[in-house]
Amino acid sequence: SWTVSGVPLSIKKGEVGATVGWIGITATVHSRAVVASITAARIAEVRELAESISGTNVIALKDLRSFTGKVQSLASLLFVWRPFVHMLYATIHGPHGGAPMNCWWTKQIEVPLTWLRAFLRPQTGNLIRTFSLEAYMRKGARMVTSTDASPYGIGAVLEESNAISSFLADAIHASDRQGLNLAAEPSSRDQQAAEALAILVALREWAPRWRDRRIQLSVRTDNVAALTMLTRMQPHSSTLGMLVREIALDVASSAYAPDEAIHIPGIANKAADALSRVHEPRGSSAPPILPPYLPAHLQHQCSPRPAQWWLTRPR
Repeated sequence: SWTVSGVPLSIKKGEVGATVGWIGITATVHSRAVVASITAARIAEVRELAESISGTNVIALKDLRSFTGKVQSLASLLFVWRPFVHMLYATIHGPHGGAPMNCWWTKQIEVPLTWLRAFLRPQTGNLIRTFSLEAYMRKGARMVTSTDASPYGIGAVLEESNAISSFLADAIHASDRQGLNLAAEPSSRDQQAAEALAILVALREWAPRWRDRRIQLSVRTDNVAALTMLTRMQPHSSTLGMLVREIALDVASSAYAPDEAIHIPGIANKAADALSRVHEPRGSSAPPILPPYLPAHLQHQCSPRPAQWWLTRPR
């Protein structure tokens, strides 16, 4: 036994039954699913800490360690928090940057702090995640979103049960260019950012179709950098970093996560490519022309993307 081996155990903390608690998380076993929840009180505690820290210029080591530990405990359930937890640990073990003794500048944790505040801000009740047997066995409904981008616009197609159920074609607006620090005029130099924006917009616009149920979701694009960003959550620029944080926030706020990220040749991404070019200049009076093989009634009208649309941007 563990006790014979000299490993100390706290037997009084043990729990037996269909519902057990573990470091702020309660798990309940049902016949075909496990439901894990974080209490509203725990969420409120971490949110208040995050808001309190954001209002200071420096943070003491003991407070940073305490905050990081609480966030780490929640990251065991919310896996997309993990890159941001790593950033907190990196700060703890990194240079002080000239801050007072045993303190760090709050600016040094601005990125993870801003992201966590953006996630926690709308949470008012228990945060619940359901892990179903059907999801584990990959028996959920299958959805595939294919995206593409041009210097002028983004396009995406959603397929359900091997049939197109929706599509979108939107311009890259001036607010997008400003928010992502892109060139004021369309340029191929911003192609990777445009491709990543297409993925983010597609996932967010169609999220109501899968937010509260587990599905098999595949994301397809012909841009390798965008796929790397999505699968590894490791961007290679500040612009892609902002986009990946937005995607991470969406995934953390939903019951879904993309199961597959698939690279397809550009020639095979015909519909999304055509949709991304709908807003290319053709004369001020010429209306956009949609691909004739896509039924107009399936077009999804994208929401505006003002400053408030970007959930993780420092305010």
